[in-house]
Formats: sequence, structure tokens, C-alpha cells
Amino acid sequence: MNEETIEQYESMAKELNEVYSNSNFNKPYLENIFNMAIDVNARFIGILIEKEGFKKSEIIINPIENAIGVLEFYRSTYDYDLVHKFSNVKIRIANASYGDDFNAIQYELLGV
Repeated sequence: MNEETIEQYESMAKELNEVYSNSNFNKPYLENIFNMAIDVNARFIGILIEKEGFKKSEIIINPIENAIGVLEFYRSTYDYDLVHKFSNVKIRIANASYGDDFNAIQYELLGV
């Protein structure tokens, strides 16, 4: 990632944070993260999934080339609050991030 891309990422992240700072993580927020990842040509996009009955969340990471198809899947499968519409147990997209390596995404999603 070059300096211009990093500045662009930081600017968009700040803007997104300001817009949604008082909101829950929801479908428009997720869509914006996907669009930003595509715009800055990130290598990967990751989501944090919480599942009822599981002690820890899981992370799913996709290459950016799959972003549009993955986003379409999430749009059709998750409600506005990002809860899975068809599962017998509560499955929720709790967060999303993007970057050029798995460690950066893990840090964004889990803080570790």
C-alpha cells in the first residue's frame, strides 16, 4: 500500500466512523466497508461472525476479487441488523474490516 492509499484509507475510515459513531453495526455500514475496500483496492476483506452457543467469534476473510459476490450474499441472507435470516440459531455479522494482510484484519476485528 502506498502513502496516498494509506491517507485515503485513513480519511475514509475517519469519515465512516463519524457517520456511524452513534449507530449499531448494520447493513449500510457493512456495505460502506465493502465499497471502501474495493475503492482502495485492498487485498482482503474480513468479517467477524458471532454465533449463539459459541464461546468465540469467527473471522471469515475473502480476497477482494470476491467482494461483490460476497456482499450480494450478505444482502440476501442477513437482515438490516446483520442477523442471519434463515438460521435456527442466532448468527450475526458483528464487524468488518479490510486490509492487505490477515494480521491487520485480525487486529481490526479482534484487537489482537
